[in-house]
Amino acid sequence: MRAPREIAHRLFAEEFNSSTVELEPEGEFSPGHVLTPLGLCVNRVLVVGVITDVENISTSGDPLWRARLSDPTETYYISAGKYSPEAAGALARITPPAFAAVVGKVRVYRPEEGVVYLSLKAETVVPSTAALRDYWVLEACRSLKKRIELAEEAMGLEKPTVEALVSLGASRSQAEGLILALKRYGPPDLERFRAMLESCLRYVLPEMNGRAGEEEEAFAIPGEKEGPGEMASEEAEEPGDDEVPGYSKEEEAKVIKIVESLQTGTKGAPWEKIVERAKKEGLSKETVDQIVMDLMESGVLYEPSIGRIRKT
Repeated sequence: MRAPREIAHRLFAEEFNSSTVELEPEGEFSPGHVLTPLGLCVNRVLVVGVITDVENISTSGDPLWRARLSDPTETYYISAGKYSPEAAGALARITPPAFAAVVGKVRVYRPEEGVVYLSLKAETVVPSTAALRDYWVLEACRSLKKRIELAEEAMGLEKPTVEALVSLGASRSQAEGLILALKRYGPPDLERFRAMLESCLRYVLPEMNGRAGEEEEAFAIPGEKEGPGEMASEEAEEPGDDEVPGYSKEEEAKVIKIVESLQTGTKGAPWEKIVERAKKEGLSKETVDQIVMDLMESGVLYEPSIGRIRKT
């Protein structure tokens, strides 16, 4: 009898990439898991972010596509080949940078003792939007907040046990995961994870991500557990041809030039610096918000990390 399909967790890349403990399958059909430092047992992940790079690392006749997908914290490494042809085909059609929703199974590679590389083997890849990425960030924040609070409760106990955490309101799987994480990793760095949570919550504020005035679009998405298929349907709403931007082509070109002048290496230009420079050149913050948002939607600009904008 096959095990039930695993939940696709909303999990930030930074916590995922911090994981070094692999839990072996307990039975013939039991899937393996990765245990995060905050006690989340992960077999599958749903992530929405920006695909910044795609390449075929095999042959044209037997392609194996590899991609990098950035969320507000770090980067997921994703692959898809002949065993997941639909996901592979979707990756092949993507031109970075582009928003995408990916459901993938965790893969662990240990090239040598003490070295662990994690990636996702994509099951589904669909185009997405900035608004859906923001919604995913909020969902991932809710999940992260629960793990932080449970870890705080556990570390306040003299001898934390599964039963003690269950009596505090945790589910048994949450309690078992955290107790195992405390044994394998030791006490988690809660300050680091609190800072990550705070940074990600700030990230979805319109005034921080350049989408001021788009609150309704960003958060009016029904269904807490909708999958990437439903997410894709939201993308069908495109601006009408008769919509005219509230800025000129000259102002748009000016913002692009500012971003190019402030970005360095692979890093994007700091958002605050973009606004500061634009104000000196006669552009209001609201105008810059709108221009950057539109250019990100069209793929001219993208956001490689929190608060930074880069030209494609």
